[in-house]
Amino acid sequence: LDPGREMRRAEADLLGLLIQAEDVEPGVVEHGTVHKNGRIIEILSQHLPGGGQVRTFTDVTERRIADARIRHMAHHDQLTGLANRALLNEWLTDLLQHPQPGGFGLVCLDLDGFKTVNDTLGHEAGDRLLRDVSRRLHRLVGNNAQLARTGGDEFAILCAEGPQPRATEALAGAILTAMVEPIDIDGTQFRLSASLGLAIHPADGATAVELIRHADTAMYQAKARGRGFVVRFDTEMDKSLHERSLIERDLRSALSNGEFEVWFQPRFETQNLRITGFEALARWRHPERGFISPVRFIPVAEQCGLIAELGMRVLKDACVFAASLPDGRIAVNLSPVQFLSNNLAEVIGEVLADNHIAPERLELEITEGVLIADENQALATLRSLHDRGLQIALDDFGTGYASLSYLRRFPFDRIKIDQSFVRAQE
Repeated sequence: LDPGREMRRAEADLLGLLIQAEDVEPGVVEHGTVHKNGRIIEILSQHLPGGGQVRTFTDVTERRIADARIRHMAHHDQLTGLANRALLNEWLTDLLQHPQPGGFGLVCLDLDGFKTVNDTLGHEAGDRLLRDVSRRLHRLVGNNAQLARTGGDEFAILCAEGPQPRATEALAGAILTAMVEPIDIDGTQFRLSASLGLAIHPADGATAVELIRHADTAMYQAKARGRGFVVRFDTEMDKSLHERSLIERDLRSALSNGEFEVWFQPRFETQNLRITGFEALARWRHPERGFISPVRFIPVAEQCGLIAELGMRVLKDACVFAASLPDGRIAVNLSPVQFLSNNLAEVIGEVLADNHIAPERLELEITEGVLIADENQALATLRSLHDRGLQIALDDFGTGYASLSYLRRFPFDRIKIDQSFVRAQE
């Protein structure tokens, strides 16, 4: 209403602002809200002695819209529009206050290899991937579960429908299947997988904090097993999580203190057992706990961003060792972070030149994980390395998504079959 303008009774009645006088004790203050013509009108009435009233009408539409926007921002992720961790906690609290007869399940999901894509292709491409993944998950979940993005490349799904734990396990399996489909970003095909951890109420936790922590713990256990695994929480995992936190704490000081060593495993020609070369292997000699297996510290180094520094140290030590030999080839493992860096070929060329080693004496071992994120860039990098005379090997072939088609498209010189295919089976 325009300030100072007198309002006629009929006009006030038309706007819904006229309230019949009531027999109310003096001093009573009443508050209400009416919606009229798309506006929100706040009404404040104060009853006066003798039956009079002072009544104010305030248009609060913009304020309410702003309040609603603030509430939405406080409970939703700005990038994807999904619920955030705060709203997830509210959902959990509500479910715990009104428990389902059969319980409910919580799924924590982490994208495998996303950090590599983000670091090498840029945050804009990473954001687009996250939005695409969130839409894919939203279509899959539908109205049967509640989906949230809890941070970075992590998501959570609350499954309260159907018998537990079967309903949550079925949903997790469907998510793994959906994640296999490639994502197209400006004509480039990206393939991501996910690691999923499950916690079921009430068996795996009685509070929201416990359920989230236990589902997270199971998710980290799934990542430790490789790509594309689903793991349900059990009490033994708490010990593994504690050990992982200790390893992550000590990794940084271990690099600066020279606790990492490079060992060289010989390669034999099986017909006459002639040594043809060596493979460089990183080993950690902890000052208090002795040797720590690479199976334990390599995944942690990848997750906390130290694998590139460790990998470069192994490469340099391997080239120094190769320079001390008259001949033979040295094989070095490359992490996905190293492989997808823009100047990999130049860095390797400098290390070889510093040690006066011919390129054909160095073999680079990669896993299929470097092929999944961006096939076009992977192919370009492989060709660049191969053109320099370097040997390329595909490690752990047969354990994941790699297929025979990869062998025709990429210039591999050697294929290392995973030991699970050649080891004696009981």
